[in-house]
Formats: sequence, C-alpha cells, structure tokens
Amino acid sequence: MMITTLEGSTLSEVTTVFNDSFADYILPMQLTEEQLSMKMKTDRVDLRYSVGVVDQGVLVGFILHGTDIIDGKKVLYNGGTGVIPAYRGQRLVGQMYTFLKPLISDFDSSILEVIVGNDAAIKSYEKVGFSIERQLNCYKADLQPKKDSLSFAVTVSKNYDWDLFQSFWDWKPTWSSTNAALSLLASTNVLLTIELDNKVVGYLIYHPLLKRIQQFAVAKETRNRGIAASLFTYVVEHYTTNLSVINVDHTDEQTNSFLLNRGFEKYIQQYEMRLKF
Repeated sequence: MMITTLEGSTLSEVTTVFNDSFADYILPMQLTEEQLSMKMKTDRVDLRYSVGVVDQGVLVGFILHGTDIIDGKKVLYNGGTGVIPAYRGQRLVGQMYTFLKPLISDFDSSILEVIVGNDAAIKSYEKVGFSIERQLNCYKADLQPKKDSLSFAVTVSKNYDWDLFQSFWDWKPTWSSTNAALSLLASTNVLLTIELDNKVVGYLIYHPLLKRIQQFAVAKETRNRGIAASLFTYVVEHYTTNLSVINVDHTDEQTNSFLLNRGFEKYIQQYEMRLKF
C-alpha cells in the first residue's frame, strides 16, 4: 500500500472510495460526482493537502482537506475521512495524518465534525490529537405552510451584507456554512431578507439543491416578533416542505427551541473537534 496526495486522482476515483467508505456509515451516504464536486467546492478542498491510501492502483482510504485563513490563521478542515470496509483496523487514518505532517507544518490547526456515537471514529481522531470543542444539533422536517404565519414581507435579495448579518449571530457557523463557503455558492443559494424601517433585521440563506437552510439569524432587538417564522414560511411556500438545518450550536437555547417548535426533528448530534499543530 502507498499513501499519497490526491492531486493525481480523478473525481470518479474519489467518488467511488467516498461512497464505498460511507455505505455502512451511521447515516449511509451516497453522492453523485456532481454532489461530491459541490461539497468539495463548498469545503474549499485542496487536493495538495488531501491524501489517499492506494493498494494495487485502487484508492481504499482518503482524507479530504479544505483550507482557509480564519482570524489570521491558516486552518485545515477535514471534509471527509473514510476507509473501505476491507481495509479497516489497520490504523490507516493515523498513517495518513503521519504522512500529512510535513505538508501542513505552516497550518495552525485542523477541524472536523463527527457524529456523536461514532465511537470508533472519535477514538481514531483523539489518537491523532483531536479534542472536542463544541456539540452541534442537526435537524430535518417535512413542514406544511402555517396559515397566517407570513407576518412580514420577504425579499429575495442578492446583497450579502456579511458585516450586518454577523452582528445578528450568537455563535459562529461551522465550516460548510461560513461566509466564505456561502460566498462561493452565491449564484446557487437563495438569500431572503426582512426589513423594518428600511433596515434588514433578519435573513435566511437557503440551498435549493441540498434543501438546506445554511444560515438564518434575526437582529437581537427584533427577536420574538415572528421574523424568523416568516422567513421559514416563505421557504416552505415557495421552495420545498422538506428542509434540514445542520450544525446548530447546542448551547443556543433560543434557536434550538425555535426549530423544535416549528416542527423540526433533531436527528443527529455532532462534535466539532480541533487538532492544534
């Protein structure tokens, strides 16, 4: 077996090993090449820092790494780690990280998300040096429009005013929902806003292909007035009733309660873990 970067691998090869590795996952995942390509784009995957295990010319394990500069520090994001079933138990994840060390010496840290309850993966990451930073809740729902719940006028906008939006936040989104990630998908996403007195006081960013709400927030001084409810109602009435919202910080009681009250079901929890170099 040989460990190498994925620079020379095709999208087809990476898709195959991804799907073979996640077919028996806690939440089985199967992606088309188009879907994986979009995920890699959103995660800012750089194949120079992504690695694979090759046996007899076939990829049997991988780590996809995205890169970004956050708060002035270079950060890696593990957007997917997998080993096909026949090659598990050989500590290939640890070997891939050992191979990576000299390539990522100028990075500050690496982060990832892992499902709570996936003890084998958590232990594998802890052996490498990762530790848990926060817990995240993931939701899904099949919603029906609520009569008379669209209390505010909703605008479909193109103005991603990140400075304003961030002023509404109580916590920072995870990697695939950061401003940098969503800016890459601005032509695909739908941005909805609500204004009061000619000022945006609430927004929601919806991904039509994933049927996922990637960010939403309301100005602190205008909360509990139905603004978030109106944004969600607009999505249900104009786009889809099947929705997901992932990686909500579990300490945010207001957002978690809002989603549960709207009819969302918490279907998994994840840990965000970080490895400092």
